[in-house]
Amino acid sequence: MRVGLTHTQMKLGRAKEHLDRLANEVSAFRQNAYSISRQDNANNSRHRVRIELNIMPDPIGILVGEFAFNIRSGLDHLAWQLALLTTGNPARNTAFPICSTKPTDHSFQKKVLNIPPEAVDIIESLQPYHRGEAFRDCPLWQLNRLCNIDKHQLIAVS
Repeated sequence: MRVGLTHTQMKLGRAKEHLDRLANEVSAFRQNAYSISRQDNANNSRHRVRIELNIMPDPIGILVGEFAFNIRSGLDHLAWQLALLTTGNPARNTAFPICSTKPTDHSFQKKVLNIPPEAVDIIESLQPYHRGEAFRDCPLWQLNRLCNIDKHQLIAVS
């Protein structure tokens, strides 16, 4: 196998394509995101205004999921390429771990088994659990959560 960032860059490039298309879809939706109706009731001296949010077009939710998936996948490709620096056959579980709590089992270690220690230190320093109770504010945690919801449960943005 060839060591390099080509596949990681391809995933990130695809994410950028989704992001650009998403920006266009959101811009188009914003032009017609809501409807306004007005009703006068002269007997009660009232003027009622009703603002209703229109249903978001399906492509917006799909594109958010595809964008997130490609970013997340790019991180896993990066982990794989880092592992290739130390072995020609990385472990099957090699991936970019994202942990909301400090790992107490071997799951973190299995994912970074063949990754050089210097890179593991950087990956570990980026983990959401370092933010304590605010781990949900970490972009990595948000990315991982969005991917899991979109992949396993429902279109996360709808």
